[in-house]
Amino acid sequence: MHIMIHSHEEEKSLILLIKDGNEVAFRQIYDRYRTKIVSFAYRFLKNEEDAEEVMQETFIRFWQARDRLDHSFTAAPLLFTISRRLVLNELRKIAQSEKAIAELLEKSDRLDHLSQDIMAAKEIDEKSKEALNQLSPQQKTIFCLSRYEGLSHDQIAERLQISPHTVNNHLVEGLKKIRKHLLRYGLIHFFLLFYF
Repeated sequence: MHIMIHSHEEEKSLILLIKDGNEVAFRQIYDRYRTKIVSFAYRFLKNEEDAEEVMQETFIRFWQARDRLDHSFTAAPLLFTISRRLVLNELRKIAQSEKAIAELLEKSDRLDHLSQDIMAAKEIDEKSKEALNQLSPQQKTIFCLSRYEGLSHDQIAERLQISPHTVNNHLVEGLKKIRKHLLRYGLIHFFLLFYF
């Protein structure tokens, strides 16, 4: 049976037929409102595929709710109520997704910075060891006692049985060598931060 109905009164008759499970009547409602619902959804979602999915889901729910249809009304109010809810749900998903992406990017950015910091720390450690190894045994010992154990010139002199003046000379010479080595690798900021 082919049905062509256009007026509101006739559309109410279509609702009655749909309540009885008439698929031809349902198809007429589908053809009448399909484009309007897609346009409505697209206005908010700005995505043709998402708008099409909203339209399809709207008609699926409309058909599933056919037993509860009120034949005193046209199809439009129910169809647009369903599609409006679906659009709102989709907008919530998009908002959550964008938030999740933003959080993921932020975490990724933090991980990148952490990785860079770890690599920089490793490089600094390697180069500082290289710099220390360039010192003479006496210079290295005095440097470590001064910078790592925090001993004064007099305390170092007493421990090593040398004069404070000799301690000072070794430290000055050792720091020059370390500075020169770290400067070669662009790590002079590390030298200034930790050795002064």
